[in-house]
Amino acid sequence: AEPSVKKPAPKPAQPAPEKAVEGYDLSKIPDFGPGAGTTPAQWTEVQKLAAQLVDFSHGVQATKAGYALEDMPKEGFPAILNQLKKLKLDDEKGYANADLTRRLLQRICPNGNIKWRSRDEKDWLKYNQTAIKKWCDLWTAASTDDAYWAKVTKDWSKAATDKTDGK
Repeated sequence: AEPSVKKPAPKPAQPAPEKAVEGYDLSKIPDFGPGAGTTPAQWTEVQKLAAQLVDFSHGVQATKAGYALEDMPKEGFPAILNQLKKLKLDDEKGYANADLTRRLLQRICPNGNIKWRSRDEKDWLKYNQTAIKKWCDLWTAASTDDAYWAKVTKDWSKAATDKTDGK
């Protein structure tokens, strides 16, 4: 007869590890508040428009929201970023929304020089998460520096005005 072998007690089930973030963990970036000079009514409006922008169910209203945000870039920028960083890039619709949203940011800030990768490019998820972080960093700097905002938005008329005012 074989001696009885004492089996070790079963280990308690371990919770499944959360999916590791590929690049930058965008959830660590706190939501932005309104920029300087943005009224509470404007902030409410741009938050509503930014939410419509990233929601496919709004159809043509999403496009109109994008145009409206482009017409008030400094007021809308932080609200756009708050929506962008919440999108699920690894989901097809989330990626499509993020891609359209970053195109809006690029129209607002043509000198932001932040690149983006398509889903078929190597390390696209990690790269694009980092790109969103860079957009957030750009806003953090530009929100308090009018000269930098003018530079990234290519608002040369404001830059020229500042020079003539002796600033």
